[in-house]
Amino acid sequence: MTSKLFSRALGDVGDRYLEEVLSYTPKKKKIAWVRWGILAACFCVVVTGATAGYRMISPGGDGSIGGDISSVYDPSGENSGDYKLIADENGFRLLFDDPNCYQIGGEMQVIVATLSFETMKEFKDAVTKGLLEDWEKAVIVRLFPKDATGAVKICDFDHLYVPKLPAGGETTDVCWGGETYSFGLAWENGITGTFHYQTKESFDRRYQEEYLDFFQKDTVTVTKTETLADGKTVTYYTTRAGELMNVRYTLTSEGQIITVDKTFRLRMENPELTESSEVPSGIRLYGTSSDGVWYASLYHFSAEPTDEWLISFALEEYTEE
Repeated sequence: MTSKLFSRALGDVGDRYLEEVLSYTPKKKKIAWVRWGILAACFCVVVTGATAGYRMISPGGDGSIGGDISSVYDPSGENSGDYKLIADENGFRLLFDDPNCYQIGGEMQVIVATLSFETMKEFKDAVTKGLLEDWEKAVIVRLFPKDATGAVKICDFDHLYVPKLPAGGETTDVCWGGETYSFGLAWENGITGTFHYQTKESFDRRYQEEYLDFFQKDTVTVTKTETLADGKTVTYYTTRAGELMNVRYTLTSEGQIITVDKTFRLRMENPELTESSEVPSGIRLYGTSSDGVWYASLYHFSAEPTDEWLISFALEEYTEE
């Protein structure tokens, strides 16, 4: 088992509030550690036992109800047999026979953690075949979101989804936090990012906070807004980081709707940050389709991507490798 507690704050802790001063740079099969100095105000971490990093996330995940999730449970690992997967009218849950046996070690001052796996198959097998290690179970018991009965809320392991990416893109890892899971993304041309599969509730919350309500924040001052002939909305605004420009519009294709949210750095207080009115410093995509809802955060562009490139992001159901 190579899964680790993964510390990937951007894309999970209000990434658009941090994007002008911090860029997420995933490296394949390695831990991408958060620059703790910048994020110290966001959360406090106390690590005991296995070496680990933590991140805060918004609870969320699959959102559909149906099927018999217990049908994929095959207890065959060294530490298997002490939990079961349940699917009923209350959703998908993981129930430990004796969760108290994992209430060990020092205090973990974290809101929610995620476990990281190198591949989707490793992720699914670890949970459904009882291959989770004891320290991973301790994280699940102590830090994953739970329902009113104390059962851990999880995604539908009979129907998992993966991102469909533009040409050349690949997933670098899978991070699981209960109901939600996400993927690190990378392209050979240097573009990086994260892709998050969400519940409708968590998606709506994020969309409201980081898209609809963003310009109402006390830290944001709008200086100008205009609507272009092609329907795009351009907003100029300032924060303590400097002067920025935001471009928003909607793309539709094959039953999918994607809301595009681009940020450009025009004049930054930090001289080390690249400024450009033509190349975005970050792009957020909010996608809805019959398969579910998702959002992606993308960084490190050398040129502005085309709409054809952006609309090629989508969800597809995971099939065994």
